[in-house]
Order: sequence, then C-alpha cells, then structure tokens
Amino acid sequence: MRKAIIIAKEKNEAMKSQIPTIFHEIIDKPIISKIVDNFVELEFDDVTTVIAPQMRKVKEILPEQCQLLMTTQSVFDYKLLKSLIKDEEGVTFITRGNIPNVTKTTYLIMEEKLAEYPMVVLTTNERVSDDQDIVLRNPRASIRSMIKYADATLDQREIKEVNTNVYAFKNKMLFDYLNANAQDTDLFDPAEIISWYKEDQHQVLPYMLNGSLEALAIRSREDLVKASNWERVRIINHWLANGVTIYNSDSVVIGNDVKIDHDTVIYQNNTIVGKTVIGKYNTLEVGNYIDNSTIGLANTIEQSRIVNSHIKDHNSVGPWANLRESVSIGSKNRICTSVELKKVSIQDNNAVAHNVYLGNTEVGSGCNIGWGVVTANYDGNHKYNTTIGNNTFVGSSSTLIAPMQIGDHVVIAAGSTVYGEVNNDDMVIARARPVVKTGRGKQFLEGDK
Repeated sequence: MRKAIIIAKEKNEAMKSQIPTIFHEIIDKPIISKIVDNFVELEFDDVTTVIAPQMRKVKEILPEQCQLLMTTQSVFDYKLLKSLIKDEEGVTFITRGNIPNVTKTTYLIMEEKLAEYPMVVLTTNERVSDDQDIVLRNPRASIRSMIKYADATLDQREIKEVNTNVYAFKNKMLFDYLNANAQDTDLFDPAEIISWYKEDQHQVLPYMLNGSLEALAIRSREDLVKASNWERVRIINHWLANGVTIYNSDSVVIGNDVKIDHDTVIYQNNTIVGKTVIGKYNTLEVGNYIDNSTIGLANTIEQSRIVNSHIKDHNSVGPWANLRESVSIGSKNRICTSVELKKVSIQDNNAVAHNVYLGNTEVGSGCNIGWGVVTANYDGNHKYNTTIGNNTFVGSSSTLIAPMQIGDHVVIAAGSTVYGEVNNDDMVIARARPVVKTGRGKQFLEGDK
C-alpha cells in the first residue's frame, strides 16, 4: 500500500491574500493540484489532502482519486495521523500543501531509499527562512537530530542543510512507533519520531537536494514567483532535452501538462498552457498564446491566440488570429491576419482571408472566405448556425445572416448580404446597383450642393 498525506490547513498571512495559499498557481496549475497530481500519476493507492472546512472548494480542482479530509482541528496530531496510515504494510509520504515543485523523480528516489531506511527526510542546502529546522548528521551521514534555528548554537546555525517538511516512512513501523510512544493529542513532530527510531538504533536518511529550489515552500508572493520561475526553467530544459528547439527561452512559458513532440521550434514570447498537445515539425513564431489545444504536424502559427481548439496538419495561422473556443481546423488551410473564430469547424484546403469573423459555422473543403466576411449569428437572444459547402467562394465584405446553409460550388459576390439557403452551383449577388450622377462629384466638392 502506497499512501500520500498532504497537510493543507495552514493560513499564510504573508501572502496578503483572501485566497488560500494552495489555490495560487505555479505557471498554470494550483499549488495543491501539482502536489496531488504527482502522487496520482505515480499510482499511489491512497492520496489524502487534509484541509480546513473553508477550503472545501478544493474538491472542484482535484482528481477523483484524491480523498479529502475536512477537519476543524487547527493542528495535525498523532491521532489524526494514525487514523490515516492504519496498521498496514507499505509506504507513506507526508508533505505540506505549500511545497509544489517536488518532482516525481524525487519521490521515487525517496521511496527506493525506504528499502534500507525506515524514514527518509527530504532536505536542501538552500535555506530561505529561519523557521526551517537545521539537520544535524551523524558521522555515517544519517540524521542525528533536527533543531529549530532559534535553539541552535552559533556553530550549528552555520550548517546549510535544512528540513523541507517532506517525509517518507515505512508505514507499519511508523504506526507501531506511534502506538508505543505517542500521545494522541501530541502534534505531528518528525524530530520526535527520529528520536524514537534513534533510541532503537534505526537510522534515518536525509536525501538532500543540492542547491535547488525544488522543495521551496510557498510562504510569500516572492516565494510564489521564485517557485514558478524554477518550474518554468525545469520544464524548458526538459523539452530542450527531448528534441524541441526553444529560442530566447527566458520569455517562453510552458505549462505542467503540455506535451510537445520533437523537431518543433518555439520562438520568444510564447505561452503554452493547459493540456495542450503539440505534434512534430511545428513552428511557433513570436507571440502565441495556446491553451488546452491540440496542434498536429508541421503547422506555422504566428502571434495568435488559440484556446480549446484543434488544428490538424500543414496549416498556416496568423498573425493575430483568435481561435476563441471549440474551433476545429483540418489540414492545409490558411487562417490569415486578424481572423476570429468561435465554435467553427473548417475542413481542408481552405483560405480564410484577413479580418474575417466566423461564429457557429461549418466550412467544407476547398473554399475561399474573402476579406472582411462576417457571419451574423446572434439576434440578441439566440445564436444560429451557418453551413458552407465544398469549393465555395465567399467574396470580400459579405455578410452571412444565420441561420444559413450554402451549398457546394457556390459564388457569393463581394459586398453581398445573404440569408436563407443557397443551392449547389448558384451565384448570389446581393448588393445595391450603383447610381452614377455625371459631374455631381466635382460640384459637391466645390460646395455647389
């Protein structure tokens, strides 16, 4: 049995926020979600988050595999701990709910060390606060004790290694020692547990992160920014090592759950977040924002915003295209400058020219949508659909008033305002015939009106 307990009860005045610390985000994911998701992805059998009742909305953002324990207790005591770990074989991790960046690799290494030790303490030599316990080692490198900075001697205060409040235990041994030594009302105290183990000659291992902010606890806005920057660099380095080229990476943000295939090139000022999946051979030019979208193969995207959308292969998008929501684009399309799409499906081999707005629209294959075309899909109360068939030409500055169905091989002349149904192979010219008044232009300009 593999268990994880996340203690997320603390209030943090230093954040100066009405929002609990665990809801603040590292790049694009709440702190508590990052911690829980790691244990879920490692397939732990039991992941429990201990929260105060006022934090109950955390249930909305956590996976169903995570159990919530809401308690009015202001502290985490041994009675509560025993009720969670039970008398079972296996391993238990205990961590605070404000330490979001510990990686799955680190958790796995700590778990491996439990084969030799009953308890592993994650430590770091990157002290950021005087309230971190100083770790004192034995000559054989195991932990002798942990002491608070205020209680340490001057020499001990020179020691860089500190406790991060992330622990791994052999579960049954911990349960047995709690039964034998702990009072139910006593607070969870890892230093005390170490002393119990030491009395019986059991060694506790410190696993130290050398010069890393991986285990930084979020106590302030400054910590939040530091942790986000550390995670951003870690993610960038991961994708660089896996065949993705990222230029001017200091200005690039890639979220925790993003997936990118090899030989994609990303230029500066790109933000890619959510559960976005990007395939091979794509080029993301300067200045894109992509959220929760799928990008296929060999697309070029420039200075565009793409949200909750799907783009297949060999498309050109932008600059300044806005794919707002539920947009599906096939292959070999050109989505040009300042195009805005919402709830749109576009098949293959189409050209959507500059300054076009399409909403609630389906477009077939082989179509040309000219400059400034608008689907008027909203009457003030309801939105209506437009369907455009295959190999259809919609001329510049045309307005398509929904609900509307346009067939295949249709031509709609530039400047037309069209509604209703247009059959296959038809041409529509829906604009006023010009009236020419000979000589009146010059007279008007000269003031003879």
